[in-house]
Amino acid sequence: MWTTMRRALDRALYRRGFADPVLRGVVRRSVFFSVLALALGALLSPATPVIFWFGVGNLIALWNFYALARRIGRLLPAGWSSATLAGLLLHTAGRLFLTGFFLYLCLVKAGASPFALLAGLTVVVIDVTVCGLAGFSSRSRP
Repeated sequence: MWTTMRRALDRALYRRGFADPVLRGVVRRSVFFSVLALALGALLSPATPVIFWFGVGNLIALWNFYALARRIGRLLPAGWSSATLAGLLLHTAGRLFLTGFFLYLCLVKAGASPFALLAGLTVVVIDVTVCGLAGFSSRSRP
């Protein structure tokens, strides 16, 4: 079952432009972890909403990483120019604004635990850093 889901997600990510297997693996692990945390949090939300808010923080960070990785993956083959860099910066600033807005809604309007959101945001960053560096450093260099 897990192998089938992993292969299906790998194929979907590949079709969406994630040709690099290391990057695809990082996104895949983050998607699985986010779904698991949100499902577990939804089940246990009446007893302890911390797990749910952890999943929400994880999902916000995953959305940011996914959007940035996909955008850069489309820009790299075309080459860099000042216009593409300006577009990337504008896209990143817009995503940062939306992230702040989502965090505001979670913290102020929904009463989320700031520590749970922070922990969820951090997990994707740690996964990207550790697994990404390990995957890229293990490649053979010409």
